[in-house]
Amino acid sequence: MNLKWSLIKFTLNYSRNMNPQKILHLSTFHPTQCGIASYTTDLMSNLHDISNLSGRLRYKFENYIPDFDYDIIIEEFSSYESFIKEINNSDIDVISLQHEFNIYGGTDGNYILSLLNQVQKPIVTTLHTVNKYFNPNQKKITEEIINKSSFTIVLTDQSKKNLNFYYGENPSIKVIHHGINNTKFIYPEDNEYRKQYSTDLLFVSAGHVRHSKGYHIILQALSKLKQNQIDFKFLILGSPQEQFSAGKAYLKDLKDQVTRLGLSENIIWISEYLPAEILHDYILSCDFGLVTYTESQHNSSGILPTILGCGRPVIATKFEYAIQLSSKFGNGIYLTDINDPGSLYETIKTLPFEGKARKELMKACFEKSRDWLWKNIAEQYKEVFKEAQSISLSSIR
Repeated sequence: MNLKWSLIKFTLNYSRNMNPQKILHLSTFHPTQCGIASYTTDLMSNLHDISNLSGRLRYKFENYIPDFDYDIIIEEFSSYESFIKEINNSDIDVISLQHEFNIYGGTDGNYILSLLNQVQKPIVTTLHTVNKYFNPNQKKITEEIINKSSFTIVLTDQSKKNLNFYYGENPSIKVIHHGINNTKFIYPEDNEYRKQYSTDLLFVSAGHVRHSKGYHIILQALSKLKQNQIDFKFLILGSPQEQFSAGKAYLKDLKDQVTRLGLSENIIWISEYLPAEILHDYILSCDFGLVTYTESQHNSSGILPTILGCGRPVIATKFEYAIQLSSKFGNGIYLTDINDPGSLYETIKTLPFEGKARKELMKACFEKSRDWLWKNIAEQYKEVFKEAQSISLSSIR
């Protein structure tokens, strides 16, 4: 080891002891209604002993908020150029970049390529969308992200397999699972919200209301349940994303469908993007979660681990992430065919609606999800950030 590198290592270790590592988080943030915004906020809240800075990605229609350290308008290329100059002249150690194609400007979010090619800081990128069916432009963008990032983080083992399929084995790709907030375990009957609902069986779905969530499939299955005179209610938590107009039309179609199927008395709408604490309270009032994505290649989800983390078993369609988790959770995840109301109905009929078996299942879901707590996920990120900075410093040897 040469003297120069010895001095670099000494300086880095001394700096870590005296000054916290400075991490810039590039992401959407609240008030943007976006799962990635929630993900980043939860991550930052659990990154202790680190100086966290925020680079907010916002749409043109959203107001500037001075609370954030940097501001990037998603649709304006010049905004990325200004941001790059500021970052290169800063003392930031590592950029933690959250990626999904729709939160960057240009075709498939290709404005990000300018940032990747010009920023002179180590980058750790978290890919939230990784599937087997990238279009050619998405494939090119993802390859550039991997090549320009010190490390690329994916949320599932299947996501890593998908990247290996496209680009071959790469040691810079790491799996860090989606985090969950800690909640106190209780049974539904002990929850205050549940006491407001007069029902023996309460289902829940949560998150943004859009067609790919398959709510229209759930309603068809539940209409069969009602025909068989089973007492239930279905709690729908969430609203369409205001940046995508299709969600509003889908919500209207769902409400029309509820009326046609005679389910008006069975559906409880909480049409808000809820803060985590309130979201958890509502989930804790329920018996089972319904996560019914309509696309099999869907390989990550925030709401699936959230429901499991509240100690509630889930009926899920056979999308990649649910299939992967089913091996860990056993009967905590009931798999059903995609886009098939009949299959969903038959799966629901097999559930342990009451008694000791139901309670044991809830407790098992809660206990098996404890390693996903955000405090554990944040520690894994911290190790990656340290390694990314070390690699960057070693390049100047």
